[in-house]
Amino acid sequence: MAARYWVTGGNGNWSSTTNWSSTSGGASGASVPGSADSVNLNASSGAGTVTLDISPTVQTLIMTGFTGTLAFGTNSISLNSAGTIFAGAVNATITGTPNIYLTYSGASAITLAPSAVSETNSINFILTAGTYSLTIISATAVRNLDFSNGGTSTYTGTWAGSTNSLLCYGNLTLNSSMTVTNTGTIQFPGTSGTQTITTAGQALNRPFNLNGAGGTRQLLDALNNGSGTITLNNGVFDANGYNVTAGSFASSNSNTRTLALGSGTMTLSGSGATVWNTATTTGLTVTGTGTISMTSASAKTFAGGGASYTNITLDQGGAGALTVSSSNTFKNITSTYTATAATTITLTSSTTQTVSQFTGAGASAKLLTLNSTTAGTQATIAVSGGNTISTNYLNVRDIAFTPGPTADGSTPYVHYVGANSTNSGNVTGALFRAGGAGALKVYLISNTATTSWTVPNDWNNTNNIHLFGGGGGGGGSRATSTTNKAGGAGGGGGGYTSITDYSTSGGASITVAVGTGGTAGASAGGAGGTGGTTSWAGTSSATGGTGGSTTATPTSVGGTGGTGTFSGGTGGNGSITTTTGVIVSGGGGGGAAGPNGTGGNGGNGFSNATAGSTAGGDGGGNGGGTAGGNGSLGTGGTGGNNSLGTGGGASNTVGTIGGGGGGGSGVIGKTGGTGIDILNTIGGGGGSGGSAGSAIAGLAGVNYGAGGSGGTTTTGTGTATGGAGAQGLIVIAYTPSAGVASNTNFFMMFN
Repeated sequence: MAARYWVTGGNGNWSSTTNWSSTSGGASGASVPGSADSVNLNASSGAGTVTLDISPTVQTLIMTGFTGTLAFGTNSISLNSAGTIFAGAVNATITGTPNIYLTYSGASAITLAPSAVSETNSINFILTAGTYSLTIISATAVRNLDFSNGGTSTYTGTWAGSTNSLLCYGNLTLNSSMTVTNTGTIQFPGTSGTQTITTAGQALNRPFNLNGAGGTRQLLDALNNGSGTITLNNGVFDANGYNVTAGSFASSNSNTRTLALGSGTMTLSGSGATVWNTATTTGLTVTGTGTISMTSASAKTFAGGGASYTNITLDQGGAGALTVSSSNTFKNITSTYTATAATTITLTSSTTQTVSQFTGAGASAKLLTLNSTTAGTQATIAVSGGNTISTNYLNVRDIAFTPGPTADGSTPYVHYVGANSTNSGNVTGALFRAGGAGALKVYLISNTATTSWTVPNDWNNTNNIHLFGGGGGGGGSRATSTTNKAGGAGGGGGGYTSITDYSTSGGASITVAVGTGGTAGASAGGAGGTGGTTSWAGTSSATGGTGGSTTATPTSVGGTGGTGTFSGGTGGNGSITTTTGVIVSGGGGGGAAGPNGTGGNGGNGFSNATAGSTAGGDGGGNGGGTAGGNGSLGTGGTGGNNSLGTGGGASNTVGTIGGGGGGGSGVIGKTGGTGIDILNTIGGGGGSGGSAGSAIAGLAGVNYGAGGSGGTTTTGTGTATGGAGAQGLIVIAYTPSAGVASNTNFFMMFN
């Protein structure tokens, strides 16, 4: 049957029967609609093919219910009126290049209702002029939506429709003279080829969903999407080197998809847990050399999902703390916000961020805090590629920097966090010194099996060598009966010896020894072992602390500190009793000596008939530190301080940097603080706090040179072991001689 055309408006006369035609039965009685006419292809039009042999101009085209084919070929249709000027048909078939031009130049509103057609049957809409407001009915689809017409459009109206959503299978092209108030979701579901997005400087604020499997969405200019979310579900999002601004970015799924960031910056202004959400990265590829900058003044999270952002820089660009989750790979992690004020980068504990650079730095009075999400549990920054990296003005806590110096002294520190940075504890692998040309070079020898050290070729006879002896082991508790009991005594702290301006030459072999930690005293009153002696070239040494001991008398005597330039602290005595039913507690370990002075003594234990009322003595602070507090009724004392750290408190808190361990209050004591006597990074440790309660073993000295604490025993005859002492350490520091190559594989990286 022939296709029928209903003409409304105008004079109803069609002037030709050849230019609009039907393939079924000819076009008898049909004529070309004029510019004053409207064309209605509805269900009564049949399923034939309507072929455009010219490019007509009409007022409206209504296709509601049409099931036939509209064949554009190389021709187009122009619509030149206001109101609802186009209504599509979901069951129609569209062929050719389906261009519909909106040529109306007035101000009255226009509505398009393309219907939810498929990609194959979608139509291009091109606006050429006018000041009108354009609304596209929600949840409908177009192919290209072009407000520019190749740069010749004079359209200055408004893309309106409030929150109306749209499927755009093709290109989206805006112009700089129009206004955009529509904030509805726009989906790009094209499944093949490349669809382009040109926003012409317009500030949008809408969800962008990139959905088409196999398709590529490519920017032709910078995209400013305000606070809207960009979601990549399938295909390729090619920023093409242009900057992207959005509230958030999401691509957490298992589809095949690529984010091609290019060389531009993606600035994300949102806050909360999903600002960057690629928690599931199966099928995701990220390419480019650009930057992802997180700028919110509130806390925000980069949920990286463990992806490789290999050549991408992650920037903390706002005041709100930036949390980075999962173990990811970046080119660089930096912070541009610290030029304005202090801020924070927090890494999920027990994860590793692998970078080839780390340029995150603060400024004077504007420190960049770098920490992990869990106090006491490290996150790791691993620098790869052998770059020379240094930074400054950081406040660092619970971070491991790798690679660190080798334990046998063959490779020095390679990470410099700056002389103006603060060590807030549990930091390993980095020097709190200035990096760059002429930076101090630091080796450490912590392997007790190492017996020699080869002097680097760039050796400078202006140097400092630091020796720490091993800490003494804590004594085990003793109970010869229900009446005669003694808590284990704390081990003495290791001694410290300083060597300055040691003269030798590159390539020389130096005989060294690193003192072992004293062994833990066995239960039933075993004495702690004496810490080993640390020595250099057979001429200089720092001896280890002796172990705490108990006797059947009963007595409990803390170990003496090791000797050297400064002596380690004496271990605290365990409490004793000759009364049935009394619980005794252990003494605290002595702190290691260091450049700041002697180690603090460990505190004495306290005994009582009630388990919750016994308390172990606190550990002494490290070099220059104060004595640990004695146990007292119901509480432990306060661990010894030093010039930089605070001892653990009665509430069983861990000592901070260089402080002594906290004593027990009816429970086990706490470990001493990490020493930072040397270079704000390394050195002797504070002693461990004594334990309290029922048959609890003493704590080992976990930091260099610290003495172990003594064990406790019960109201009966049960006993417990002491804690082992910490091993010694050798630290070698000098400024390399200019122009002399080292015989080590030295490189400076911050990690």
